[in-house]
Amino acid sequence: VVLGDGSIILAPTKLNVFPIEFGSAGPLVGPIGGGTRIHVSGKGFRNWNGRLFCYFGSDNNVAEVVDDSNIKCNSTPSFESISRSSLTVPFYVAPASVNEISTTMSFTYHYPEEINSIFPRAGFGGTLVTISGSGFLVSRGYRCRFGEMMTNAIRISDDKIMCIAPSLKPSAVPVSITNNEVDFVEAGSFLYFHELSIVSAFLQGPPRTTVKVQLGHNIESLGNERKEKNIAPPS
Repeated sequence: VVLGDGSIILAPTKLNVFPIEFGSAGPLVGPIGGGTRIHVSGKGFRNWNGRLFCYFGSDNNVAEVVDDSNIKCNSTPSFESISRSSLTVPFYVAPASVNEISTTMSFTYHYPEEINSIFPRAGFGGTLVTISGSGFLVSRGYRCRFGEMMTNAIRISDDKIMCIAPSLKPSAVPVSITNNEVDFVEAGSFLYFHELSIVSAFLQGPPRTTVKVQLGHNIESLGNERKEKNIAPPS
């Protein structure tokens, strides 16, 4: 308070504290290089716009307040040595003046997966595809992406996952994998063939059996030909 003679008296002031409620956060796993986009839900964020930080252990990044109940932030790079395949650190959101708070959440850093091969590299919707490499985490969160379409994946071992190709139009599409639906690792490409269906078939008897197959949809891609193949009878 400034008095009439110009002297200053420090008077107690009322400090407005805006409460914050936190709900969920995710994904809470990402590569050691950082940059994983994390969404945090809760309540009361708007009053803290520009003053909230996401903490990853002792490191932090400023949080982007989307609205009163949602904020987003990017994970920081991990400069700690990871002796195993992953490193878990405490994760929390707080003002910059708070150095540490009690939290039940954590963020797990891992080395990015390395992809060596994809097999088969061509087929139809429903084809079982095996992706081989190294560094696949023990996780049920793996998914494959064919073009823009996601499909569930199963981790077989630390060097192999499998997924089923979704049905797409004939074309070559990029394939990638993710364990958090935010960070993707390119795996290669997959070529979709024209699908063929058998409309009818009939047999002609011995001594040699002739099988006639009439092709169904997409037959125009074969020039409307009818294929005949002679097959020797079983011995």
